[in-house]
Amino acid sequence: QQQQQRRGNCGLDIPRVKNAEDFRHYLGGEDTDLEDKLWSGDFSKAEYKALKRRCAKGDGPSCTTFGIELEQWNLTVFNAVSFGIGQVGYPCKEDASVWPPPCGENVLCKRIDGELRIVGLSAKLTRKDLQALARLPHLFALELDLGVSPEEDFSDLFLPDSLRLVSIRISKDPEMWKKATSLLRAQGKIRSVHVDGVQDILRWLQVDLSELCGLDLLRFSGYVFEVVGSTFPACWSKMVNLQSVYCSNCMMTQPPTALKGLQSMKSFVAFRQSEMTPCAMKENAKSPEQCKPSWETRFGFKGAVRESTGAWGDFQEGPSFKCRDASYSFHFEEFLQLGWTNVRKVWLDGNFLTGGIPDNISEIWPALQSLDLYDNAMSGPLPQSLFSLELVKLQLQGNNFSGQLPPGVVGLLNRDSIYFGVADNPALGGCLPKEFIRGERGFVAGTRIEACNSSHNEL
Repeated sequence: QQQQQRRGNCGLDIPRVKNAEDFRHYLGGEDTDLEDKLWSGDFSKAEYKALKRRCAKGDGPSCTTFGIELEQWNLTVFNAVSFGIGQVGYPCKEDASVWPPPCGENVLCKRIDGELRIVGLSAKLTRKDLQALARLPHLFALELDLGVSPEEDFSDLFLPDSLRLVSIRISKDPEMWKKATSLLRAQGKIRSVHVDGVQDILRWLQVDLSELCGLDLLRFSGYVFEVVGSTFPACWSKMVNLQSVYCSNCMMTQPPTALKGLQSMKSFVAFRQSEMTPCAMKENAKSPEQCKPSWETRFGFKGAVRESTGAWGDFQEGPSFKCRDASYSFHFEEFLQLGWTNVRKVWLDGNFLTGGIPDNISEIWPALQSLDLYDNAMSGPLPQSLFSLELVKLQLQGNNFSGQLPPGVVGLLNRDSIYFGVADNPALGGCLPKEFIRGERGFVAGTRIEACNSSHNEL
């Protein structure tokens, strides 16, 4: 009933852009972002096999791996383990005596020494389940649900040494998070952690990431929760092998200075730190001056243009607002001062970042392949050095960039595969060859960019 009462946009005005199709990105060729695809977990077994054919050998004309080697695919998400090594059938007698269900969606099995052994499963944080897990010597991946809140002591229990990937669904009881992470630290060999928040509530639950300190993580990902302290805790500086960070809707507001100097960092994704439905924005007493509709909402890029269903989690498919007080709203160059000399992907779209892109970005991030800065508040000219990088994706739309497009943009658009956006930068000018501007305004709507009179070769 309460959800029904929240249907609609709670009286908030959401301006919609006309001719939204003209503001879409330019797409030349087809490239698979391996990391993004694995993260999503949204693929069938057949699609996984096709992905493996394209990407198993590393970067190629149709795949960008961002440094994920084949043996690390299973450290991304539970689904990758399922399709990568999961086999059907029944576990061997030893494992079945501990965990009886057959191999399938929630029980992943692999043939080891001629027997089907359990290598992944979904469990709850209870004494009963933990006692069973400890008797599975080949367990590699675990989905752990903290939704149950028993008054149980786990201090005498442990996780198997073979465990490397843990996906945690948090609960409203912060003590359950502490108990779970205590088990992870005691085991000490976890290399990848994913944290799932709860979407069907008004305010995101808090998560203290310092509870993961002491782990030697390669990968961390999380979604829909509030990071205690508004950034990664200082103790994360000891995770010297950390390669990939993904944290969206984590309500971080401060630069990730704890990760400064990490030469291992290859991918940092922190888009839309604050996103909520119109009614959530209103009930959280957010100031309309501090919030604005997301790019996807204003341009109708979430599918059908509609009002909110009233469900708190409808921010994903329905209209959504983002708010400055729970987002990155500092100067973009703060990220360039972190010393990530080997970083290949940086996605910071849907925040409130300011400032410009420095002339020496290609010297600071020489390996950069994918940069997402769209829907921020950035300004200034676009440096030529940006277009000297071997980019497969560059999204700059929805900012306040100005000046003229550098000549290097033509070389970028001529690459076999490129995902490029500059629309909705009213002060950005210059020209592009006619073949790159499709339709009436192509992908340059909302700019001063025109079709060049010169030929392609002259440019």
